[in-house]
Amino acid sequence: MAQHEIYVSTDVETDGPVAGLNSMLSFGSAAFTAEGYMLGKFTANLDLLEGAVAHPETTAFWEKNKEAYEASRVDLMSPGLAMRDYADWLHKLPGKPVFVGYPAAFDFSFVYYYLTRFTGRSAFGFSALDIKTYAMALLDRTYSESTKRSMLKSWFSDSPHTHVALDDAIEQGRLFCNMLAYRRGIGQPPGVDHDEVYIPVKGGAVVAFAAYETELDGPAQIRLVDKAGIDVGTLDSHDGMYAAETVGALLGFMRRGLR
Repeated sequence: MAQHEIYVSTDVETDGPVAGLNSMLSFGSAAFTAEGYMLGKFTANLDLLEGAVAHPETTAFWEKNKEAYEASRVDLMSPGLAMRDYADWLHKLPGKPVFVGYPAAFDFSFVYYYLTRFTGRSAFGFSALDIKTYAMALLDRTYSESTKRSMLKSWFSDSPHTHVALDDAIEQGRLFCNMLAYRRGIGQPPGVDHDEVYIPVKGGAVVAFAAYETELDGPAQIRLVDKAGIDVGTLDSHDGMYAAETVGALLGFMRRGLR
């Protein structure tokens, strides 16, 4: 039986682009279930690596974000102690840890380097899940088109993006969990209003979403749209049909299959 997965959203703050040549200043992880429950958090601010040198472009970035930089320079831990504590925290999670990053290629490179250098192995193995790549698949767009600007507003939470590692790990973790919910059909396809409810409908070669009104005192029309928000059909209810009956009609429609 496959081990239950725990999604460990992780953000790193560094003084340059290359692990080892540059140092990881701080990192934060928030562990989530697929249902979006946060199981725990881990964060540490790190001493600089001996012999590593800050990159001038990154130094210029921190000059513009001094508050976040200063937050990464308090309560410093040695990298060895921090990574051993982190590996222990990952080991105690109730399932297989899956690294989640945005962009994973950058954040994972530092976490992997630090874990293998200071603990001898990576608790994540060689794998990392990239949020932008996942968005590309959900939105059916190219990678370059799958930016945050093109993502559904309903995927985003009120969690702040501060350039403080743990804050950003929580923010992107909630984003990822909302994307998982959308994938399961608990969410909205692009191009439709946010005040409707959507249920996945599978039938034949078509995968669509059914949108229906939730008012209890009037006619309702079930609108079928594909994942791009394009109408593929409607299912009308009778005058005075209650929302619950509309749902029942929809479920029967789902059982018959979308023709």
